[in-house]
Amino acid sequence: MCGNESVTNTTAELYATSFGIDKLIKIVKVNEKGKIKFSFKESNVIGKNYYLKFYDKCLILANNCINIRYISLPTELLIFNLSGYKHYRLGTINLIHNDIFRFTRKIHTEKRCDLYNNLLPD
Repeated sequence: MCGNESVTNTTAELYATSFGIDKLIKIVKVNEKGKIKFSFKESNVIGKNYYLKFYDKCLILANNCINIRYISLPTELLIFNLSGYKHYRLGTINLIHNDIFRFTRKIHTEKRCDLYNNLLPD
């Protein structure tokens, strides 16, 4: 959400990072209601962390600028989940707030004005 409006025309990217190397796992387009839903299966490798990267224009007035937001996902090993599937519920995130937390971690936001043309879907 950006205030009372759904954030649409954007993408979310899921990354796994291990020992300083980031691996793109999946790209998902946010639907017309501002929601995303996807699943992924990864092995429970010790030292592997996951994060989502979102691109949006919330509170951006310049045409050639964009927000990039990073949401770290919890990395607890699920011993009883032998399927390897991870399940997270992000809930509703209002992007107009500066201090946004999910899973006890602050969502990092960067305003970029040099990447816009290559990031948002048509």
